[in-house]
Amino acid sequence: MLQQSDVPVLVDFYATWQAGPGPALWQGGTRHGLFSVAARLLSTSLPHCRRCGPCQMQSQVIDQLAPQMRGRVKFVKVDTEKYHKVASQYNIGALPTLVLFKNGQPVDRIEGLLMADQLKQRLEYFLASTSGR
Repeated sequence: MLQQSDVPVLVDFYATWQAGPGPALWQGGTRHGLFSVAARLLSTSLPHCRRCGPCQMQSQVIDQLAPQMRGRVKFVKVDTEKYHKVASQYNIGALPTLVLFKNGQPVDRIEGLLMADQLKQRLEYFLASTSGR
Protein backbone atom coordinates (compact mmCIF):
# COMPACT_ATOMS: atom_id res chain seq x y z
CA MET A 1 0.00 0.00 0.00
CA LEU A 2 2.80 2.44 0.79
CA GLN A 3 4.41 1.99 -2.62
CA GLN A 4 1.14 1.95 -4.55
CA SER A 5 -0.26 5.09 -2.94
CA ASP A 6 -0.71 7.99 -5.34
CA VAL A 7 -0.45 10.46 -2.43
CA PRO A 8 1.93 10.65 0.55
CA VAL A 9 1.08 8.42 3.52
CA LEU A 10 1.53 9.66 7.09
CA VAL A 11 1.94 6.80 9.57
CA ASP A 12 1.20 7.53 13.23
CA PHE A 13 3.14 5.07 15.42
CA TYR A 14 1.54 5.02 18.87
CA ALA A 15 1.20 2.78 21.94
CA THR A 16 -1.80 1.31 23.66
CA TRP A 17 -1.70 -1.09 26.56
CA GLN A 18 -4.97 -2.91 25.97
CA ALA A 19 -6.46 -5.06 23.27
CA GLY A 20 -8.12 -3.11 20.51
CA PRO A 21 -8.08 -2.44 16.81
CA GLY A 22 -4.83 -1.98 14.87
CA PRO A 23 -3.63 0.43 12.13
CA ALA A 24 -6.22 2.45 10.29
CA LEU A 25 -6.22 4.32 7.02
CA TRP A 26 -8.18 7.49 6.44
CA GLN A 27 -8.74 8.64 2.88
CA GLY A 28 -11.30 11.17 1.83
CA GLY A 29 -12.78 11.23 5.32
CA THR A 30 -13.53 7.50 5.07
CA ARG A 31 -11.78 4.57 6.71
CA HIS A 32 -10.30 2.03 4.28
CA GLY A 33 -8.80 -1.42 4.80
CA LEU A 34 -5.81 -1.08 2.46
CA PHE A 35 -2.73 -0.99 4.70
CA SER A 36 -0.78 -4.24 4.64
CA VAL A 37 2.67 -3.53 6.07
CA ALA A 38 2.33 -6.66 8.22
CA ALA A 39 -0.93 -5.85 9.84
CA ARG A 40 -4.59 -5.74 9.10
CA LEU A 41 -6.25 -2.37 9.04
CA LEU A 42 -8.10 -1.20 12.06
CA SER A 43 -10.72 1.30 12.97
CA THR A 44 -9.53 4.79 13.90
CA SER A 45 -11.96 4.86 16.80
CA LEU A 46 -9.48 3.37 19.24
CA PRO A 47 -10.30 3.07 22.91
CA HIS A 48 -8.57 5.99 24.61
CA CYS A 49 -8.40 4.68 28.15
CA ARG A 50 -4.98 3.58 29.39
CA ARG A 51 -3.25 4.94 26.28
CA CYS A 52 -0.06 6.94 26.14
CA GLY A 53 -1.19 10.56 26.79
CA PRO A 54 0.74 12.19 23.92
CA CYS A 55 -0.27 9.29 21.64
CA GLN A 56 -3.91 9.87 22.51
CA MET A 57 -3.59 13.58 21.75
CA GLN A 58 -1.79 12.88 18.45
CA SER A 59 -4.55 10.45 17.50
CA GLN A 60 -7.12 13.21 17.99
CA VAL A 61 -5.02 15.55 15.82
CA ILE A 62 -4.92 12.91 13.06
CA ASP A 63 -8.69 12.40 13.33
CA GLN A 64 -9.14 16.18 12.98
CA LEU A 65 -6.75 16.60 10.02
CA ALA A 66 -7.73 13.53 7.97
CA PRO A 67 -10.91 15.03 6.49
CA GLN A 68 -9.13 18.36 5.82
CA MET A 69 -6.31 16.66 3.90
CA ARG A 70 -8.69 14.43 1.92
CA GLY A 71 -7.21 13.28 -1.37
CA ARG A 72 -3.78 14.79 -0.61
CA VAL A 73 -2.48 12.65 2.28
CA LYS A 74 -3.48 9.23 3.59
CA PHE A 75 -3.29 8.65 7.34
CA VAL A 76 -2.42 5.31 8.93
CA LYS A 77 -2.22 4.45 12.63
CA VAL A 78 0.03 1.63 13.84
CA ASP A 79 -0.05 0.32 17.42
CA THR A 80 3.60 -0.40 18.24
CA GLU A 81 2.61 -2.79 21.03
CA LYS A 82 0.74 -5.03 18.59
CA TYR A 83 2.95 -4.49 15.53
CA HIS A 84 6.40 -4.21 17.09
CA LYS A 85 8.09 -5.69 14.00
CA VAL A 86 6.76 -2.84 11.86
CA ALA A 87 7.88 -0.31 14.49
CA SER A 88 11.30 -1.95 14.65
CA GLN A 89 11.60 -1.89 10.86
CA TYR A 90 11.28 1.91 10.96
CA ASN A 91 13.39 2.37 14.14
CA ILE A 92 10.56 3.74 16.25
CA GLY A 93 11.88 4.55 19.71
CA ALA A 94 9.93 7.60 20.87
CA LEU A 95 6.14 7.82 20.90
CA PRO A 96 4.23 9.18 19.24
CA THR A 97 6.28 9.16 16.04
CA LEU A 98 4.92 10.22 12.66
CA VAL A 99 6.64 8.99 9.50
CA LEU A 100 5.70 10.46 6.14
CA PHE A 101 6.13 8.17 3.15
CA LYS A 102 6.20 9.06 -0.51
CA ASN A 103 6.48 6.32 -3.15
CA GLY A 104 6.96 3.80 -0.36
CA GLN A 105 10.01 5.57 1.11
CA PRO A 106 10.19 7.52 4.38
CA VAL A 107 10.74 11.20 3.56
CA ASP A 108 10.03 12.91 6.89
CA ARG A 109 9.90 11.92 10.55
CA ILE A 110 8.39 13.69 13.54
CA GLU A 111 9.01 12.43 17.07
CA GLY A 112 6.70 13.76 19.74
CA LEU A 113 3.38 15.50 19.72
CA LEU A 114 2.44 18.10 17.10
CA MET A 115 -0.70 20.17 17.35
CA ALA A 116 -3.08 20.22 14.37
CA ASP A 117 -1.95 23.60 13.01
CA GLN A 118 1.74 22.62 13.24
CA LEU A 119 1.20 19.25 11.54
CA LYS A 120 -0.99 20.73 8.83
CA GLN A 121 1.62 23.44 8.13
CA ARG A 122 4.36 20.82 7.87
CA LEU A 123 2.28 18.63 5.54
CA GLU A 124 1.28 21.62 3.39
CA TYR A 125 4.94 22.63 3.11
CA PHE A 126 5.92 19.11 2.06
CA LEU A 127 3.12 18.92 -0.51
CA ALA A 128 4.02 22.32 -1.96
CA SER A 129 7.73 21.49 -2.15
CA THR A 130 7.14 18.16 -3.91
CA SER A 131 4.31 19.10 -6.27
CA GLY A 132 5.16 18.20 -9.83
CA ARG A 133 7.73 15.59 -8.82
